[in-house]
Amino acid sequence: QHAIAIGSGEDFVGALVFINLRSMEKWAKDNGRDLPSGMDISKDKEIQDIVAAEINNNMTDFQPKYMRVKAFVIVPGELSLDAGELTPTMKVIRHNVLEKYNDWCDALYRPTKYPDKLDCIVSLK
Repeated sequence: QHAIAIGSGEDFVGALVFINLRSMEKWAKDNGRDLPSGMDISKDKEIQDIVAAEINNNMTDFQPKYMRVKAFVIVPGELSLDAGELTPTMKVIRHNVLEKYNDWCDALYRPTKYPDKLDCIVSLK
């Protein structure tokens, strides 16, 4: 549903990905699966592969290559207007999201500092 590119001052571009849970519920039902909840959705390899393929497909035209997303994490949950993460027109309020999910951003670049998030980090080729 939403993806936020991050990486200012870091060695590569990363992304925080927020899944559209209604779409994922439909996908899970269509594929005979139970949709994982909480951290489990972030660690689900099949969901990670779907997101990775989507990111790779959308990054092929980015030139130069250093501008492409090299790694991402699927953050559990969705962004919301009530939490101050979205405007009334559903645009992401970047500084609020980055502040709230700072540990997810940091985990992408310093994974050993966050052992509980290691399985959530996906590197792209």
